[in-house]
Amino acid sequence: MAPLASAAGQSSARGSAAGLPERVVSLVPSVTETLFALGAGDLVVGVSKQCDYPERVAALPRVGGFLAPVIERVVSLRPDLVITSPSPGNQSGVNAIKAAGIRVLVVRDATLEQLNAAILQVAVAVGRSDEGRKLVDAIDAELEAVRARVAGLPRPPVALVVGHRPLVLAGPAGYLGQLLNIAGARNVADEAGGAWPVVDPEFLVASAPELLFDVGMGSEASSGDPLDRWSGWPAMPALLKRRVYASDGDLLLRPGPRVGRAAQVVADYVHPARAVPAGEDPAPRVGERP
Repeated sequence: MAPLASAAGQSSARGSAAGLPERVVSLVPSVTETLFALGAGDLVVGVSKQCDYPERVAALPRVGGFLAPVIERVVSLRPDLVITSPSPGNQSGVNAIKAAGIRVLVVRDATLEQLNAAILQVAVAVGRSDEGRKLVDAIDAELEAVRARVAGLPRPPVALVVGHRPLVLAGPAGYLGQLLNIAGARNVADEAGGAWPVVDPEFLVASAPELLFDVGMGSEASSGDPLDRWSGWPAMPALLKRRVYASDGDLLLRPGPRVGRAAQVVADYVHPARAVPAGEDPAPRVGERP
């Protein structure tokens, strides 16, 4: 991959010759990570306020939030492509950007299969098709390595909480549920179904998870000792075994290039005896280029 300093001039020439975008705004943290992992970070001229990885993103202009981008800021950056993901909450913003004559690419990443397709879509859109295929293959290889590491092991019941009021779990139909499966866990939300099932506290107690991940989003993001937060549930096996973890929400809640890393982290908690020794963990990993 060409260094940033030389790649900028090359992308401009290539973009004008091939009709590819030269100025891209990303409204989604996972898409921003994908663009940089593809080596297209030099094209990114603006991001949402939620975008914070890789470190180079910190220097980029902000255009508001994913759900409510500030249209004037987007337009002022003169992008020829804006990339986002679908949500009922951002539809008016997307329509306003389109009305301003700016092309919008909407990619879905609710499952691992959709994530692979989204990476390839973004790669094609920015003229990085080969890099996109290599990235997808590398992510698949990482996930397969995690599957192999936990193959044949007992599957303890695990809950992954993404919301507290109401109580929302990662269900089997979404990528987080898929990650739990890959990591050798039995997802207690399988019975509830769906991608983000809303359940009663009684459901969680009855499912008796032996391990609980707390990755509450937004204002519900976990802080302090997670055991204290769940101290009102003393009979839950995860509390009795002191296996409640406030894991890295940014890593787990972003279906992007680091999803293989997320699967490894989950597997390390679910099956600590099979955790990858720190000295054997390759660096940089997929999507974590400096």
